Amino acid sequence: MKFIFGLIGTIIFTLLILGTVAHAAGQLAGGDFMQAFNNTTQSGTWGDPVSAQPGEVIEFRITARNEGDQPLEHVQISGSTTGQVPPGPSQSLVITGRISAGASELTDTATVNITGGSEQGMTYAAGHARLNGVTNLYNCPSTCNIGDGVLGGIEVGTIQPNDFVEVTFKAFVTN
Repeated sequence: MKFIFGLIGTIIFTLLILGTVAHAAGQLAGGDFMQAFNNTTQSGTWGDPVSAQPGEVIEFRITARNEGDQPLEHVQISGSTTGQVPPGPSQSLVITGRISAGASELTDTATVNITGGSEQGMTYAAGHARLNGVTNLYNCPSTCNIGDGVLGGIEVGTIQPNDFVEVTFKAFVTN
């Protein structure tokens, strides 16, 4: 009988230790964290892919989410229109977003399918980068302007457990 209680105690202790170790850190959420929205037509919702015609404005959103139970420190977010694939005009443009925290880095893309038959490119719309969220560096619960550093990458700071920060920027569909 003592053996059974001892064994049960050891199992419970082991499960508690393993459970604590497995969740003792901040953790970046993967998945579809880079999405787009046709800001000109205002139709549909955030998604990937989106459709656009020449001259329209596409807004991109990168969401950094901490799924861990500890703060996620030194979170960096970057987006790029110059890193589009293919690098020149096309009928399907793939824009890249990156999130990093310490040694962890995630990459995701959003695709813009061009309608109308002509090949197009993307040009960043200066002055339209925004952050939505609260960190140790930003207090933006209802969005604030963050300048144009998002293209080179900006540190958004520490994201608390089960919280998120969104960075948005806009680009024109151009030839």
